[in-house]
Amino acid sequence: MTNRKRRSLRLILLAAVLMIIALAGTGAGSSAAASVMTADRAWGSAGGPSDFSLSSRDKTHSYESIGRCTGYVKWAVNTYYYKKAPYQPASQIVRDHVTWLNAHAAFVGQVKTGTAAEVNALYKKLRPGDIVVFNKAKNFAGTWVHIAIVGGDGKTMHHAISDASGGVVYKYTVGGWLGHSAGTIKQSTSCKVYRLLPWTGKGRLMKKAAVDAELVARLKNYDLKGAVYTVKQGKVKKGTLTTNSKGLTNTLTLSPGSYTVTETKAPKNFRLNTKPVTLKVTADKTAQLKVSDTPVFRNFGVLLVKKGRQGGQDIPLKGVRFTVRYYDNDAGSAAGTPKAVWTLASDANGQVKLDQDHLISGTLFRNHTGDAVAPNGTYTVRETRAPEGWKLDPALHVIRWTGAASFQALTVRDTPYQPAIHTQARAASTMVAVRAEIEIGSHPGARRVHRHPAGPAGGEGPGHGPGRLSGASS
Repeated sequence: MTNRKRRSLRLILLAAVLMIIALAGTGAGSSAAASVMTADRAWGSAGGPSDFSLSSRDKTHSYESIGRCTGYVKWAVNTYYYKKAPYQPASQIVRDHVTWLNAHAAFVGQVKTGTAAEVNALYKKLRPGDIVVFNKAKNFAGTWVHIAIVGGDGKTMHHAISDASGGVVYKYTVGGWLGHSAGTIKQSTSCKVYRLLPWTGKGRLMKKAAVDAELVARLKNYDLKGAVYTVKQGKVKKGTLTTNSKGLTNTLTLSPGSYTVTETKAPKNFRLNTKPVTLKVTADKTAQLKVSDTPVFRNFGVLLVKKGRQGGQDIPLKGVRFTVRYYDNDAGSAAGTPKAVWTLASDANGQVKLDQDHLISGTLFRNHTGDAVAPNGTYTVRETRAPEGWKLDPALHVIRWTGAASFQALTVRDTPYQPAIHTQARAASTMVAVRAEIEIGSHPGARRVHRHPAGPAGGEGPGHGPGRLSGASS
């Protein structure tokens, strides 16, 4: 190999080494840092960075002796981003800050040649708390001259500058610093943006009735308000979501990732759904997950059982009629206009049910499959026709069905009419006549049976005939 070739090879190797050093010093714009040190606090969180906290030293000049802009950013990051102070560039030269950010921050975007199109594209990526470093030349070929923090509007910067404003200010946009804003003198041509704050998004739920939403909407005591969900990432609880009357929950600010959401409290008159669901959160977006609960209806609808006492035991009474009124409240109140009114009859088992077989009049509630259902709420039941031989029960029975628990049907007993027995005794010279009047039932229109004992041997007592029904044709 000739000396000329050796020199050429050395020059090529030297150029490669210089390129590597330059890239290390300026950053290559890679999205992957060597070891990302995500901040402990998010923008606007308690103790975290915000326009208010980052402006706490506005108009002060305390950073002039330590590199003004770099000293301010170092103070702000170590004070508001982290609980400890890991932001430690090698010096207060902007280039050393770029080196630290390349190694420990997430790369967001860049403007290479300073065009308006590049600036507008960058604005779509910027978020409050991002750190911007500026270079004097295109493609980062010049000196790194300035560093700043993006404020709450996603454009204007918090930084320490040396213009007429002096000290720390919340002033000038990223685009303005690059010469794309009226009244701003161009300070740089290119820039890079880094992120230390956690990438956050938002998450919330939208609840609805799993079935029979139209029926539920008609009933005031079925309400989507008050469902409570616990949000966890792994075993760590991240927050709680609670529904309003429209089924929409509050919103949680969360880092991007997957979260397990579990219902811990069902809304009124819905069944608790303990099956976990997954909420996936992405940065800068609100993830809304649809969830549902099943309303509580009772498709058997046994309101009460009608019985009577006979021969020392209870027997079911068939054909007893009742007027049933339904009120869509859980308080047991019969005030106001009922939501529905039915006439029902007891069956051979004495049961009174809210179904077609027992319905005399009225319109039943029906679910999505067409089956008759009894919703939770307040029912009043009054007997309107008793079976023959039994007294009418005048009581108004109030039945409350709430929650998802099963309920024991109310048992109501009728009282039979009791026979009344009257006796008369009278003496005659040779006979004693005893007539017993037996009233079969004490209700109006009861019939009397007259019985006469036999007279002297071989004869008949008064009446000269067997017993007869008074009022009956002979």
